[in-house]
Amino acid sequence: MSAALLDRALRAQVRRAAQALARGAIVAYPTETFYGLGVPALDGEAVARLCELKGREAEHALAVIVDSPAMLDLLAADVPPRARALMERYWPGPLTLVLPKRPGLPPALLGPYGVGTRVSSHPVARALVMAAGVPLTATSANRSGPPPARAAEEVRAS
Repeated sequence: MSAALLDRALRAQVRRAAQALARGAIVAYPTETFYGLGVPALDGEAVARLCELKGREAEHALAVIVDSPAMLDLLAADVPPRARALMERYWPGPLTLVLPKRPGLPPALLGPYGVGTRVSSHPVARALVMAAGVPLTATSANRSGPPPARAAEEVRAS
């Protein structure tokens, strides 16, 4: 779904969140699984602040959402044919593909095999990454350890 399918009030919230991201803020947003915390994934300083906020161990890579397979060029050095077939079948959706990393990515995005990416099927998450125009982190909206937030109230309480 695109931002055009969201109601007017929600579109305004998505625009404000995208503007906050552009200013370096951390935003919470719903995904198809849990609430996520997002920053521009290519902004090393923002990613470091997010990891500090979460109390996240450096060896646990952050997943990234993109608005389309085309946005992967900013993250992946290569997208093998098998990965493209999986994207066509399961994206948008909760399938995260680990792809060979492009040089220069923030270290917190990188697992031992590359960078984890997906296209969210949640209309707000998709609208937010489209409005931001850049890949966004998609780590759960909780401190490391406790269960992930499933509702906005849980995000506010944490």
